[in-house]
Amino acid sequence: MKKNVGAVSRALASALLVELNEYHRLVAVLESQLNDNYTTSSFSPKKSSERLTLRRLILHLRTPLTRLRTLAILTDGIMCSSSSDNHFYPIVTGGKLVHALHSHSNHGDTRHKLLLQSLTYESSKPWYDALYEWTTQGRLILDHHHHHHQYNPYNNSKNLELNEEGEFFVEEDKSISIEHMWHGRYILKKDRIPHSIMDEKLARNILVLGKGINFVRKCLGYVDWAPDLNNVAFEEDEMNRSSGDGRSNTTGFFSVGNNSNDRFGGGSYYHNRDNDDHYKDDETRRNDKKVALGYHYDPPSLASIRGGAGGFLDGGSILHQTISRASRLVHSHILSSLLGDDHQLFQHLWALKQFLFLGQGDFVTALMGLLHREFDGRLGSKTDGLYFHTMMSILEHAIRTTNARFLPQNVLDRLKVELNYGDDGGGQYAMGPPLSVVGGEGNERKRGAKKGNGFSDDEDGDSLSEEEDDEVGQNKKKRDSWDIFSLVYDVDAPLTAVVHPSAMKQYKRIFDLLFRLKRIEWMLNRTWRNSTALNHAMGSSARRGDFGGFGDSGNDEWAAATALLRRVSMTTQSMLHFTSNLQSYFMFEVLEVGWKGLVRKIKSARTLDELIEAHDAYLEEIVEKSLLENEDDTTQSEEGRSSYTNVPSLAKQLKNVLDITLRFCKLQDRIFCDALDSIDTAARRRRRAERRSKAGRWGYVEKDIAASDLYTATFRRLANAKRKQEMEKISGSFDVALKNLLATLNREINEPSSHQNSYAILGNMSSPQPLHRDDGNIIRGEHQQQQLHLENHDSLRFLTFRLDFSEYYTKQS
Repeated sequence: MKKNVGAVSRALASALLVELNEYHRLVAVLESQLNDNYTTSSFSPKKSSERLTLRRLILHLRTPLTRLRTLAILTDGIMCSSSSDNHFYPIVTGGKLVHALHSHSNHGDTRHKLLLQSLTYESSKPWYDALYEWTTQGRLILDHHHHHHQYNPYNNSKNLELNEEGEFFVEEDKSISIEHMWHGRYILKKDRIPHSIMDEKLARNILVLGKGINFVRKCLGYVDWAPDLNNVAFEEDEMNRSSGDGRSNTTGFFSVGNNSNDRFGGGSYYHNRDNDDHYKDDETRRNDKKVALGYHYDPPSLASIRGGAGGFLDGGSILHQTISRASRLVHSHILSSLLGDDHQLFQHLWALKQFLFLGQGDFVTALMGLLHREFDGRLGSKTDGLYFHTMMSILEHAIRTTNARFLPQNVLDRLKVELNYGDDGGGQYAMGPPLSVVGGEGNERKRGAKKGNGFSDDEDGDSLSEEEDDEVGQNKKKRDSWDIFSLVYDVDAPLTAVVHPSAMKQYKRIFDLLFRLKRIEWMLNRTWRNSTALNHAMGSSARRGDFGGFGDSGNDEWAAATALLRRVSMTTQSMLHFTSNLQSYFMFEVLEVGWKGLVRKIKSARTLDELIEAHDAYLEEIVEKSLLENEDDTTQSEEGRSSYTNVPSLAKQLKNVLDITLRFCKLQDRIFCDALDSIDTAARRRRRAERRSKAGRWGYVEKDIAASDLYTATFRRLANAKRKQEMEKISGSFDVALKNLLATLNREINEPSSHQNSYAILGNMSSPQPLHRDDGNIIRGEHQQQQLHLENHDSLRFLTFRLDFSEYYTKQS
């Protein structure tokens, strides 16, 4: 037999060899008796009853020939020949072979069943040894010298073989780093599970148990830790002794006759060495412990725990109880270490909420002010000169000046800045981690050059600047400094088991939404301040007569300028109402409610998988309540749409509303800033002229422009017809986009046709079984996601009421 056929196959070959040796021994005995018939002396003739006759020969060979026939059928069923070297190789190996042997033992012929159980017991020893090593030491090993040398499971040099032949149902993917070992490094191979002696549920528990031991040793840092099963072994051994030795029962169960010296005539194949002190070495004691813990093939136990529909009863066997006890020990140690002072998982989850979900209000306010001062004045969408170390200094300053400085240093050290450069250039000059830069030619357009008076080259002010026209018309999607800035929170092992890369992507999506909303709120509040200052300046200047005839109430340009400011004020109030209510909804009804649910689930978690599931459900609930489901930033695919034809998803519509609001903020910020800058310039020149006049000199010199002319030019730009048209266009687009968003949201909430599957599950009150991935982790079923959607309806319904409390948008529909 080829060397790499597997330990279980070699164990079977060894058991078959023992059977053949017993047959050869019987043939030798019969041949000796036959020779005695011809060599017996006349002085001591044998009695006729002692002589070997043909009838007695047939009687002696009846049972051995039946066993040989069974062995031949078994061998033909599991072996196949190779056309390349004419050797025979097993079709099935490992757990599949154990499953096949045990299934074949379910036979009505008692002798056939006992023979197959005998072979299964011997063949399954390497498999149970591998199971023992995985569930107690977290090692994937098979002993390929098990039947040739003394077995030492603690020897890593000679007698151990890695699980390279696919015999065990757990497989290691070494391409997955140790940092993310809980997610994907160890995989359950369902086709290798011996289903006749073990169900898939127990196999998953075994997978998670061994994975947990590796997690404790390699991620938590307890390199020598192992579950203490000595008490379990002692308790189970006492139970066996009280009801009879389990192995003695097994020995009697495998007995096929009364002649213990003749294997083919009957007798026990199991050699009990418990009472032989010569064999009381480390190997024997280790084997005794394995047997006490249930790591051996035990047909009576398997028959007793067999349930209905081919399943198994939970906790019915010693092995089930051992795995259950070891799992409790492992998960208890993992949770105590993660949630305790060693790794402080709860503190890091709270820090993620405070920083990435913008829950630390004073810190966020300070950061927004510092970023505004840094980004304000950058021309257009230029991001050149935006350096990593500059952003880090801003972040550190925001921490030092707020209550965030009182947080543990371990938390503050993990908070970093990330610059996500996109289509524009400039990333090649950034300092810090390598940045992914797409495109090298640059697609931004320079802002129109300004003259000394603060205006563009268009003297009459009848047209927008080149950049304004592009931005208002959205001819190109540009990214500014705000778009490439984001906060990140570094998470390393073992925290990555809970805050895994997929969870960090969810954090990033939620942060992007909240940060953009906070930026829009900041700009709208700044708009209100600028609008108030501009109105005050206009009134003061009009009273002083700085505008001349332009400031008269009957002047058309003055009326157009004031109408533009009124439109800006009304649109600002509408957008502030939307953003403030939406932000209040996110902070109090989404984030805080979700956090309380997460805390409650963490306290009740009993396993690491339950902790991971609670955290994933926390993020999924936030994503769904934040209308981020089916988000699609590029195309409106079928997955990104609701159940209504040609209707974008809620995420797409929310993004559209925020984009329009941001366009408005940028346009009005430019209008107000230009106007206020021009007014300040004109006021300074007017005061300087007054001082000169009092000194007896000319008030205005040739290089200066008359203040009244500058005031007039400023407000004529406010009366620009294109500006008013664009402002009306943006205001109308906002109303339409918000109306569509509310209409879609109302349909999603109130019309059952969009959630037929969700309402269908209400008729089934039974609790379905959770789904699992091949790495043993629990995934949320479709019914759980639908139930979550139903639970979220009340909060979303109240949001729609607040956004349209006067039914203004409803009446427009």
